Order: sequence, then structure tokens, then C-alpha cells
Amino acid sequence: MDIRVGTQDGEGTPWSVLSDLAITIVLVLVVYIVLQFVQTFRERAINTELAQRQGQVRSALLQAAKQEWQVRIDSLAPDRQRVTFSTEVLFETCRANLKPEGVELLRAMGHVLGERGEYFEAIQVEGHTDRRPIRSLGTDCIYLSNWELSSARATRVVSLFSAESLVSNVLLSAIGRAEYHPVDTVALDPNRRIELILQYDRAQVAKGLGGSRNGTGGS
Repeated sequence: MDIRVGTQDGEGTPWSVLSDLAITIVLVLVVYIVLQFVQTFRERAINTELAQRQGQVRSALLQAAKQEWQVRIDSLAPDRQRVTFSTEVLFETCRANLKPEGVELLRAMGHVLGERGEYFEAIQVEGHTDRRPIRSLGTDCIYLSNWELSSARATRVVSLFSAESLVSNVLLSAIGRAEYHPVDTVALDPNRRIELILQYDRAQVAKGLGGSRNGTGGS
């Protein structure tokens, strides 16, 4: 015996409508939670692979340097790494011509980066100076400002990498930051430096992980 109150054939009760709505909401929430879990797991997998690549590059760079004090390597983010050289290792005071030992060191670094070029989206070379005005460095300085000096030094490093085909030109860029990004607000020496900012290719890693799950990845 089918008893329906206040409804016509084909119509559900208010309770059945609410029940259907509640089920729909629950299903949407379940799908959302599952997608969030999958995304979180994927991001962790990408970050793990990026960390492994950073570790490989760090070890190879330190091994290539004859003395570890010549280079400092820091991780800035899962996909960003910074390689720092003191300008005393690379340049004479107020000069942008590389010392012979500076050429040797950068050549070794360039080989490491070039061999792993597929890891990177970009490699930015940054020149930094201390806060002393150029005029205080002597009358034989050919540069008019710390802007020019820092830019010239960064460009010289890029030119070495490019001229000797150590690193792909597509990856390279040079920028002078003068004295405006100090790492030490008291001492002068730490601020005179060249930094390589290594931007790892996160999209390439994500694509590789996706391909491996689908059976279409590379080696």
C-alpha cells in the first residue's frame, strides 16, 4: 500500500530531495578530498625529486672545486639553488677580467652545470659589490659606479660559459645588483660576490613523474 501525502506521481517528498542533495554534497566533498590528497602526494614527489637533483648538483660542484671554501651552495626553495663565489677568487679589485684561477674554477663549475642542463629552467648570474663608492677604490678604476662594475662582472661570467659552450645560452642571463643586496650589513668582504641562481625545471620533473605513472616516461 503506497501512501503519499501532498505529492503527485513522479514527485519526491521534501525529505527525499534533501536526502539526494546531502548525498551529492558528500560525494563532492569526497572527490575534493581525494583530489587534494593526490595533489599533495604529487607535490611531495616533485619536491623529493628536486631535492635529489639539488643534492647531485651540490656534490658535483663541490667535487669540481679544488677547495670547498671557494664556493658556497645554498638551497633557496625546492626548485631554487644559489651558488656563491667571492669576487676575490675571480677578479682583481675594480676589475671585470677574470683571474686565471677564476677561469679555471668557473670552467669546472660550467662543466658540471652543462652536463645537467636538462635540470634547469634558467641560470641567472648576479654580480654584487660592497657599499664603498667606486671613487674610493682609486683613480685607475674604469667603472663609474658599482652598478657598472657588478654588471660587467656578471656579464663576464656569462660570456665565459657561453664562449666555451659550457652552459646553454638559452638558460643564461646576467644582472648587476651593485651594493643593494648585502648579505652582511657590517662587514664588506662577504658582499663582494658572484651568485649563480639555479632555477630548476619543475614542470619537467612533474611531466616525468606523470609519464612514469602512465608508463610513457623516459629512462
